[in-house]
Amino acid sequence: MQPMRLAVLPILALSIVLAACSNAPGKIQGDVYLAEDVDDIKNLAGTTIHLVWEGERASTQIDSALGGICPTRNGAMSTPAAREQAWRERARILRERTVRTVATDARARFAVDSVPPGRYRLWADTVVDGDRWTWLHRVRMNPGDSVEADLNNGNHDDNPFRCVRF
Repeated sequence: MQPMRLAVLPILALSIVLAACSNAPGKIQGDVYLAEDVDDIKNLAGTTIHLVWEGERASTQIDSALGGICPTRNGAMSTPAAREQAWRERARILRERTVRTVATDARARFAVDSVPPGRYRLWADTVVDGDRWTWLHRVRMNPGDSVEADLNNGNHDDNPFRCVRF
């Protein structure tokens, strides 16, 4: 009976380690930049990056909430005041779901450590040369993942209010 107990110990130890790792946090890191052409890359140092929790069904909830504040509903043109109000409301909606906020460093790199497994969006807003840029980039974290997620002009959010397009 003694040898049987010894054989069970490694299996028990492995089970404990696997259970502990099943919810191991991970890391999201990346760069934030705009490439206007090969020789003109704008480094967005100091940009604030928000980690927004999506949960299981929150992605549709986020998009529905943003769609409800579309400043051009029913095809009508909005006023500058209505657009600014929509941007403030968008920020409020996303801030309510934000679980972590970091800023990019001098090289426009960011890192969010100790991110639990789940579905998230990286949210950032900035103005460059008078143009507003925004991102709401989806990221899925599996246990212990290290995810690279750059925010750039190739993946910006071109429909920030989820306005219906015809």
